[in-house]
Amino acid sequence: MIVRESAVFPADRDTVFQKLQRLETLQYIAKPYADFEPVGDTPVVFAAGSTCVCSLRLFGCIPFGLHTIRIERFDRECISSREGNRHVPVWNHTIRLEAVDEDHTQYTDIVETRAGIRTVFIWLWAKAFYAHRQRKWIHLLQDAMDDKQKSRLYFNQHSSTGINRNGYWRVDYRITSEILMGENVKRLVDVGCGNGAFLARFASLVPAAKLTGLDLSHEMVLRSRERLPDADIVEGDAESMPFPDGVFDAVTCHMSIHHHPHPERSLREMHRILAKDGIAVIDELTGPPWARKALNRAFQKWPTGDHAVYSRREMEQMLEDAGFKDIESRLITPFSYVCTGRKR
Repeated sequence: MIVRESAVFPADRDTVFQKLQRLETLQYIAKPYADFEPVGDTPVVFAAGSTCVCSLRLFGCIPFGLHTIRIERFDRECISSREGNRHVPVWNHTIRLEAVDEDHTQYTDIVETRAGIRTVFIWLWAKAFYAHRQRKWIHLLQDAMDDKQKSRLYFNQHSSTGINRNGYWRVDYRITSEILMGENVKRLVDVGCGNGAFLARFASLVPAAKLTGLDLSHEMVLRSRERLPDADIVEGDAESMPFPDGVFDAVTCHMSIHHHPHPERSLREMHRILAKDGIAVIDELTGPPWARKALNRAFQKWPTGDHAVYSRREMEQMLEDAGFKDIESRLITPFSYVCTGRKR
């Protein structure tokens, strides 16, 4: 009987393939359904032609004898093995890897089982086991990501949702626009521009302004370019911006700093690309101390790439450390504030 399970993994094919080469990956994704412990000279890295013999226990406590894995093919597109033990003589396993895009891989398990009169029961167990393995795979890949990778993946996946298109914080966009309207801004860059919600608003208010957007997410950049064909929308990292020194009158950053693993680097980059007397407008998430503490703990478990939220005072200090002067801030809502600084 054949078991076929498929899922899209949040990683490129090379990353998945590298992890497949390690016995530790098999051990992690199999638990708690099965424990594989190597016997003898079991290779740590799998490869075509290798044989791995493991002591197999089901649910960590039921001895299931020795399980032999003979690798027939091992490459980035397909992995196939002939496997078995005295209870299940045939357990042939094929893994197919198909690149979906630069951040996703279609992963398919195809397993043939033959165990005589026990085959139906083994098939039912295998179906549950491989569905479990694929869930563990996704957890493993997400845990291995840094906050930038999680942010890129999350916003690539959610670039077309209605809330992203309309903007999460439209009240904040209005406040930022009011600040900039008094600045005679001719060259503006929005860092973490998403799909262009703020830039589209500002373009309607100041049609003559030259607009630039920067975002880490490839899909968000595509959405922004569709929305703002006359703007310069760039895919890049806020901690190392692809812009010359002193080219912008204003820098805005809406609800993005809490995704940055090193916000001090991002703020120094904003200072660098501003012209003399240029203004940075930072719109950020916040809350009372207990709420910030709870959020920062939650961020460690969420797959969204959020890193940390900061109080107004912390943001003012980071702006000062980055070289900004004339720093001011004010609450917009109990959970958001705007902070400004100038390059003197």
